[in-house]
Amino acid sequence: NLVSVGTACSGLLKPAASLLYTGLISFIFSSLLLFDLPGITEGVASLRRSRLRRPYEELAPKLRTFGKLVGQGTQVQALIAIVNTVLTTLGLFVLKIPGTRFLSLVTLVCSFIPVAGVFIGESFSAADELSVRDAPAAL
Repeated sequence: NLVSVGTACSGLLKPAASLLYTGLISFIFSSLLLFDLPGITEGVASLRRSRLRRPYEELAPKLRTFGKLVGQGTQVQALIAIVNTVLTTLGLFVLKIPGTRFLSLVTLVCSFIPVAGVFIGESFSAADELSVRDAPAAL
């Protein structure tokens, strides 16, 4: 039975390590973009004075609008994630469920997954509640 436990742990650790690695690489690249943002802005603006002037003038306003919409969507998703986490944390405190901080962190991270993230994050809290108490108390 110890072999099956080791296999199960290995099956869980590989995706977790992959997710952590992907997140770290994403963070590094986004940091590099932010640090070099003035240079990137200047380089893109210089396209207006090049042979690519016509495509630039056609695409730049549309890309600017797209960027603003993505930014607004991210802001709204962050607001939803924060409100969901606060409400979940309050509920976990009221129900005196152990591991409130960890479950709240899982809820916050999962809340950034559009649509299904809220359900995924809350399922961890429900599963923990089911393991601590009996099923009728969790419902």
